[in-house]
Amino acid sequence: MVITVTDTGGGIADDVIERIFNSFFTTKPVGEGTGLGLAVAQNIVTEMKGSIEAANTGTDARFQITLPALEPDADMVDDWSGVGEPGSPLPAASSPVRVDRGDH
Repeated sequence: MVITVTDTGGGIADDVIERIFNSFFTTKPVGEGTGLGLAVAQNIVTEMKGSIEAANTGTDARFQITLPALEPDADMVDDWSGVGEPGSPLPAASSPVRVDRGDH
């Protein structure tokens, strides 16, 4: 599975893009950011055997997350009725979540 997010904010400076996944790196003033957000995101994606990359595409910035596909099994969440409705419970955290793109 590949998730790509692109913005139109002018891209990321070359000297910044090389370091944005480093722990405690921030471009914000002291006291306004910890510099942990992208480092934590990278650790989570890596733990899931995936990758996250940042790049400039012309004047835009692009983040791409690649995650391996799960093989379906009997323990996966199949009933999504009501999920996303106010007050609805989420699937059990111990269960893998399957995203069905409907194109296979």
